[in-house]
Amino acid sequence: MEVTVDFPKACFIKTFPRHIHVMLAAADITAIIDGTDFKFIPIHSNEIRINRKTKQIENKDELYAFQKGTDIINLTMTELISIPGFLPQLHRLVESYFHKPRVEEEMRRQETEELIELLEKDNIKRLINIALDERDEPAFMELSRLLQ
Repeated sequence: MEVTVDFPKACFIKTFPRHIHVMLAAADITAIIDGTDFKFIPIHSNEIRINRKTKQIENKDELYAFQKGTDIINLTMTELISIPGFLPQLHRLVESYFHKPRVEEEMRRQETEELIELLEKDNIKRLINIALDERDEPAFMELSRLLQ
């Protein structure tokens, strides 16, 4: 059986912090099987979930249906991945949604800054508790001012 797949660029794409979801509608993908065009129909799975960091498809066990007239052919994502040209077409479709190294670095830097700020505030609160326990009013006043 000879199979090829054609992706038009009309798929709906949703992005999340860790994943890209390619939402498929009827006829978004055409599978050409032994010279016959079969159109995708969403009777089983209707999305492809890709990890934004690793660029790997995560829902490889999902089943996708293709129809020509009354004939329906079911293919798993693993079978679709093995079709020459499928992955390059999919990656071209979603490549602009992958995390860019600069974006990841900026996100990490921002998360680190937020964590440091949180730890600094927690440390000031501990020092305020110590000042209260020792009845050190000047230290308490100074630390309270820093906390604001």
